[in-house]
Amino acid sequence: MCGTSTFTLVAGTYSPTYLSLSGTTLTLLSTSLSDIGTHNNVQVKQCLSTAGYTDVCQIFTFTVTVTACEVTSWTPVVLATQNKYINDPSSTSGFTTWTQAPACGYSYSTIAKLSGSSLLETVIGTSPLIGVSETITGTTLTYYNSAFTDIGVYTLTWVPTVTGCAGLCTIPPETSSLEWKHPCQKTVLGSSLTLPNKSTTALGAAITWTFSQLTDTVSTSNGDGVTYCGARTYAFTG
Repeated sequence: MCGTSTFTLVAGTYSPTYLSLSGTTLTLLSTSLSDIGTHNNVQVKQCLSTAGYTDVCQIFTFTVTVTACEVTSWTPVVLATQNKYINDPSSTSGFTTWTQAPACGYSYSTIAKLSGSSLLETVIGTSPLIGVSETITGTTLTYYNSAFTDIGVYTLTWVPTVTGCAGLCTIPPETSSLEWKHPCQKTVLGSSLTLPNKSTTALGAAITWTFSQLTDTVSTSNGDGVTYCGARTYAFTG
């Protein structure tokens, strides 16, 4: 028997960022954009080892080509409409995001802008409606406690920028909605009115009686249970 053969990649003829060798299996998998290009004279060395004799070695040369992964589409996952209430504690949401196909792994950053009837293309962060940086690097929007003058519907415009891309590298902006609402729009009235049965005679004297106004949850948390959300109206139904 002539012994055992071993295979090694010759240092300096390849980069471990795109090529590896295990036993007799070569794996080509690029992990860096710097790998793009044609790599000539990549070498594998085979050595036959026999006890008591000098190793017999041979070098095999081949070429590796790494091309850029080209994106063909970007599919948005648009942030759902955000309904927020004045005087609520601050809250958060995610961003509108995009999925690239094929999955090339290119990164992108997003700038979000806010516009509405009283705010014209105001960059988020300059308004009390939302607080985030003008250039967003995270994945969370923070919605701060707002003022009654901010009640209304606003448009969030998401503008992505792709880094180091090949193929389809421009992503159209997407929009979603933000609505600041009066807290009384989410209030819940108390129990139903309970009125006693009454009777009278035809042409008899009028009978009157009063009942207490229903409280609501928001007015209760802001005072007497009635005043904050305003007067109630009562009417016959049916």
